[in-house]
Amino acid sequence: MSCKSPINYYKLDYRNCCPWCSVFLGYSSSVAVNDDSLILEQLWLFNQWSKLLNSCQANYTPEEVAQKIAFLIHEKYQDITLREACENVNIDYQELMQTARDTQTIKKSIHLSKVLNLITRLHVDLEVFLSIQPTKEFISKYIKDKKDIDFNDSSCIAPWCSHYQRRGQLKETGTNYKKLKNGSVQKRYLFCPHCGCTYFFDASGKQVERDGFLKGYYELKEKGFKRSGTPNLKIIEAYFRTRLTSQYEVLIDDNLLKRFTNAIENYIGLNQIKEWKCWVSEDEYLMYRYHIDILIIKNSMRRKLKPRIDYDNKFTELVKVLEQFKLNKRTLNLNKISKAINLSSSTLRSWYKGYSAYVIVKKQQKAEHLEQWKEDIYTSINTFLSTNNEKMILMKDIYNFIGIRQSYLLKVAPEITNYITTKSKEHNTNLKRL
Repeated sequence: MSCKSPINYYKLDYRNCCPWCSVFLGYSSSVAVNDDSLILEQLWLFNQWSKLLNSCQANYTPEEVAQKIAFLIHEKYQDITLREACENVNIDYQELMQTARDTQTIKKSIHLSKVLNLITRLHVDLEVFLSIQPTKEFISKYIKDKKDIDFNDSSCIAPWCSHYQRRGQLKETGTNYKKLKNGSVQKRYLFCPHCGCTYFFDASGKQVERDGFLKGYYELKEKGFKRSGTPNLKIIEAYFRTRLTSQYEVLIDDNLLKRFTNAIENYIGLNQIKEWKCWVSEDEYLMYRYHIDILIIKNSMRRKLKPRIDYDNKFTELVKVLEQFKLNKRTLNLNKISKAINLSSSTLRSWYKGYSAYVIVKKQQKAEHLEQWKEDIYTSINTFLSTNNEKMILMKDIYNFIGIRQSYLLKVAPEITNYITTKSKEHNTNLKRL
């Protein structure tokens, strides 16, 4: 009550003092709450937490919680698809289903606040949520595969591979499930460290080579492994140049290959590497790009996860940056603002609260610029009239002087065109009287 600052629970210590102004919190007087809806909300939360904190034997894995959430949403919105229903309650469908199917590369738990927020919106108590059991039909349709696949009974099916059809040689990449826009499903990505091919299993359980090297091999074989120049075979040819040495004569620079591998290990993007001045041609770059050493490194590395964004702190930072831009009269730009707060422009655009704040200030600045622009035009018009007070003028003379077309002014500032018409008539009438 002293500094009016919010206090995060984890910042409280044994002294029971405010972390901002150090005032002892035990002396604070209570404040009456008159908002009935807020009281009801807090009572509901109190009841849910009481159930959780009491001796409860309930213990659920993240995938079980996700399955309960998905089933609850499905039951509440039976008239629409599960994806559309998730959008209605602000739940990320893709993330929810990955958790429910246990197909995440890095396992994450579902935060309790998300569960409470959801069941609040759906008017379901915690006890009811915990007692929910997804039906077999739901699990079969949305969670489990209809046909069990023995992923361990798989081998590299590339005829040129030194470990062709040897079981137990393929390595998992970490991608367990992917649903494409056309509705097809790709499961359990496997990588061959001997030839660099990547495989997945389709909905029927068939093993499929992912990058088209297997199909391209037979196409090149029909042509006698002669260069065709066909764009869709460019990558295929680059891949085989370092594998079918009996068909292609190539010379690999070990130093350049080491430089390439070091760049990949240091998370330098392929687009940056492609711009290196050392490449004689795109074909040479592609040959190194699909070298087995590069493919092994790329498939063994895990993408660096960026730390989670604290959007409350980020919003405070955004407001300060927007104010600085306004004070310094710098033109607001999404790329400039996102760079100033160390956020990508796409993230800022998809962040509703932050982007809305940016749009509001952008509109204000645009309106201010428009008003200043109009003032400058009025000044120019008056200057022209005062410097030509002894001769008759035409309206086109004024438009030529200010350098703006009449048709454009009629769209953005019609009041200025009326001003020009009125002032030019007054000017010429006064001259006639003299």
